[in-house]
Amino acid sequence: MGNSAANSHGRDCHEAWESGAQTTFAYDEAGNRTTTENASVRVTALYDGLNRRDDVSTKYKV
Repeated sequence: MGNSAANSHGRDCHEAWESGAQTTFAYDEAGNRTTTENASVRVTALYDGLNRRDDVSTKYKV
Protein backbone atom coordinates (compact mmCIF):
# COMPACT_ATOMS: atom_id res chain seq x y z
CA MET A 1 0.00 0.00 0.00
CA GLY A 2 1.11 3.54 -0.60
CA ASN A 3 -0.45 6.46 1.26
CA SER A 4 -3.60 6.70 3.32
CA ALA A 5 -5.51 9.57 4.91
CA ALA A 6 -7.77 9.49 7.94
CA ASN A 7 -10.88 11.49 8.75
CA SER A 8 -11.45 13.35 12.03
CA HIS A 9 -12.51 10.07 13.71
CA GLY A 10 -9.26 8.33 12.76
CA ARG A 11 -10.86 6.16 10.11
CA ASP A 12 -9.26 5.73 6.68
CA CYS A 13 -11.04 7.83 4.07
CA HIS A 14 -8.57 7.55 1.19
CA GLU A 15 -5.86 5.13 0.11
CA ALA A 16 -3.49 5.57 -2.82
CA TRP A 17 -1.01 3.04 -4.17
CA GLU A 18 2.22 3.57 -6.07
CA SER A 19 0.49 2.21 -9.19
CA GLY A 20 -1.87 5.20 -9.10
CA ALA A 21 -4.87 3.15 -7.94
CA GLN A 22 -7.02 4.89 -5.35
CA THR A 23 -9.82 3.85 -3.01
CA THR A 24 -12.06 6.19 -1.03
CA PHE A 25 -14.25 5.42 1.97
CA ALA A 26 -17.19 7.25 3.55
CA TYR A 27 -18.67 6.79 7.03
CA ASP A 28 -21.91 7.75 8.75
CA GLU A 29 -22.04 9.59 12.09
CA ALA A 30 -21.95 6.29 14.00
CA GLY A 31 -18.68 5.33 12.30
CA ASN A 32 -20.17 2.68 9.99
CA ARG A 33 -18.48 2.47 6.61
CA THR A 34 -21.20 3.43 4.15
CA THR A 35 -19.28 3.62 0.87
CA THR A 36 -16.14 2.09 -0.60
CA GLU A 37 -15.22 3.21 -4.10
CA ASN A 38 -12.40 2.77 -6.58
CA ALA A 39 -12.08 3.06 -10.36
CA SER A 40 -13.94 -0.22 -10.95
CA VAL A 41 -16.64 -0.52 -8.31
CA ARG A 42 -18.76 1.35 -5.74
CA VAL A 43 -20.07 -0.59 -2.73
CA THR A 44 -22.74 1.05 -0.58
CA ALA A 45 -23.92 -0.28 2.79
CA LEU A 46 -27.03 0.68 4.76
CA TYR A 47 -27.43 0.14 8.51
CA ASP A 48 -30.46 -0.25 10.75
CA GLY A 49 -31.14 1.70 13.96
CA LEU A 50 -28.89 -0.67 15.93
CA ASN A 51 -25.94 -0.12 13.54
CA ARG A 52 -26.28 -3.58 12.01
CA ARG A 53 -25.56 -3.80 8.31
CA ASP A 54 -28.97 -4.10 6.70
CA ASP A 55 -28.25 -3.95 2.97
CA VAL A 56 -25.25 -3.84 0.63
CA SER A 57 -25.32 -2.85 -3.02
CA THR A 58 -22.51 -3.15 -5.53
CA LYS A 59 -22.33 -1.09 -8.69
CA TYR A 60 -19.65 -1.95 -11.22
CA LYS A 61 -18.37 0.87 -13.40
CA VAL A 62 -18.08 0.18 -17.11
